[in-house]
Amino acid sequence: MLTGTYTALITPLTGDGQLDEAGLEQLVEFQLAAGISGLVPTGTTGESPTLSDDERRRVVERVCREAGTQAAVLVGAGSNATAHALAATAGARGVLLVDPYYNGPSSLEIRCEYIEPIARRFPELDIVPYVVPGRTGTQLAPADLGLLARQFANVRAVKEASNDPENAALTRRLCGPDFAILSGDDAVNLALMRDGAIGASGAISVIANIAPTAVEHLTQAALRGDWEQAQRLDQALAPLARIVHVETEEQKIRRRDPRLPVRRSAPRRPRPRHRPHRHALGRRTQYPRNHRLPHDPERPGSVDGRAGGGVERTTGRVAHPAQTDRWARLRPWSKIAKYLHRLATDNERPYHHVHTYQNSRKFIRQQKMG
Repeated sequence: MLTGTYTALITPLTGDGQLDEAGLEQLVEFQLAAGISGLVPTGTTGESPTLSDDERRRVVERVCREAGTQAAVLVGAGSNATAHALAATAGARGVLLVDPYYNGPSSLEIRCEYIEPIARRFPELDIVPYVVPGRTGTQLAPADLGLLARQFANVRAVKEASNDPENAALTRRLCGPDFAILSGDDAVNLALMRDGAIGASGAISVIANIAPTAVEHLTQAALRGDWEQAQRLDQALAPLARIVHVETEEQKIRRRDPRLPVRRSAPRRPRPRHRPHRHALGRRTQYPRNHRLPHDPERPGSVDGRAGGGVERTTGRVAHPAQTDRWARLRPWSKIAKYLHRLATDNERPYHHVHTYQNSRKFIRQQKMG
């Protein structure tokens, strides 16, 4: 059974976006010195969708060579194409298979057309499905996971990131006590291990890139039933987990902790270096002077859209709804924006473009006369 902490490694890149093999070597050495149980290169935290096949191969070879027998290695080989996942699995010690993203296959199709061919082709490897419906838009159901565990001796673990304790508990009931459930969300590592109905045996952790010793000690304390120490470590790590997961994980990790061996590593495009909604309110959410009257209630970024949002003056990109709710910032259009928003969110009558435009002109005239 897989136990302990497995670090979901970032992929260090140089300033010009090339693979930083020296930085990767330093990162692996840092993890091994901390006594980590395992490493997960080329996973989603390692930006696997943006890596070329050659880059993936080089990362896997370097991590396996550096890790040796000191730590287990699970290679992130998941894809939305089974053939590509099969090719990425070759040469690995064990693989982590994220559910096929974007395609939207059913749980039955994930089991029969994705996991089964890989488990059958590589019976000597640990096959670890990765359930994260919030990222993939689909999910391998516990029932199908249970069938896989019965059919294949090498499907003995899952990375559980469904954010649903009932799903994890059902996985335990259907897969049995010898099946390893690894937490895939740092915020609930201890909760999944402490819950008797789930009984997670460890975690695949993002924050272990920064604090591998603390996360490893947390999982080991939980495994031996030292809940007091595990609770103390979990509380100490909670602020770090919140910071890391505010933005996409690897963006925060790359620039947060100066003690990391990889000092400078930018995310690969199209991951943004900065989120526009993180800027101060009112500075980047002004209406552009040449803005046309908004009229699309289905577009989340339009001012009359039900989800709120606005348009940045400097970039033209959609701003975060929390900013544009501050209507007083939208001068000189604040009164018009309020009026249009009230029309668009009125569920008692249909929304019509012409009706809104005519009434907005009438509203402007009334304001001028008043």
